[in-house]
Amino acid sequence: MKIKLWKEIVIVCVSTLCIITMVTMNGSPASRGEALEEEAVNALVMKSDGVNIGIVENEEAGNEAIEIIKHIYVGSSGVDNIKDVEVNNEISYEEIKCDKKDILNEEEISNKIIEYNDKGEESLVSFTIQKEADVKSIPENLKTNDEVAFNTLGSGSSELYKEVFLHSSLNTPIKGVLTSTFGEQRSGYNHKGIDLAANSGTPIEAALDGTVYFSGVANGYGNVVMIDHGDNTETVYAHCSTLKVSNGESVTKGQIIAEVGSTGDSTGPHLHFEIRVNGSPVDPLKYNGSREY
Repeated sequence: MKIKLWKEIVIVCVSTLCIITMVTMNGSPASRGEALEEEAVNALVMKSDGVNIGIVENEEAGNEAIEIIKHIYVGSSGVDNIKDVEVNNEISYEEIKCDKKDILNEEEISNKIIEYNDKGEESLVSFTIQKEADVKSIPENLKTNDEVAFNTLGSGSSELYKEVFLHSSLNTPIKGVLTSTFGEQRSGYNHKGIDLAANSGTPIEAALDGTVYFSGVANGYGNVVMIDHGDNTETVYAHCSTLKVSNGESVTKGQIIAEVGSTGDSTGPHLHFEIRVNGSPVDPLKYNGSREY
């Protein structure tokens, strides 16, 4: 009888020990789930111009999120005849280790970017839409050199204008649309510069280093800045709304000197821009950096 009792006690002890060992080795279902959730995995931090967006599993997920946002924004823009859509930001990825729960999928990343764009003063990710240009509809009198790009102004508009980029030796004062060319007849006199239309308040930048020899109001020009660049070269920036520099002030190429306006003899906001060499006006679209004219 005693022997039988001891056998039963031994069996119970061995069984209990086995159960304890199994639990210790495998853990409970809940603890196993927590361990998997906290498992460190390889992933990527997605960034826009160095600003962290979120964590993605791979670059394909991040790129797909950008495509989702692109389609949303393009669809709401109302622009037709789209040739290309470019991302304005530098999208980069940095390897990290993180918990699986921290990884976002394509929709979560795209929603996060859109939420940031809607709240912030600057977009986390933005796009430039380029339209198809019908070259046949460009007026002959607007054709000049090879450093001119053609853009369509206004949503759905088919009328083409010319966005000007001056010779590489110059800083183009504004990103504007060419509305009047050099030498046009104006009530008995020739137009001495080019007119670049832009929104009022658009910053105007100096074309070259130089010294301001006049900043104020001049007949016909309205608010105007005139800069001497040495070597008998001068530039003129007229019809400004606000002047940012004073007489005798030294300025550097690309420095903001004024803002676009419609002062003086002007029918709308634009910059009248002149280049003078040896006291005579020359066509800014044909100027190549030479002082010999």
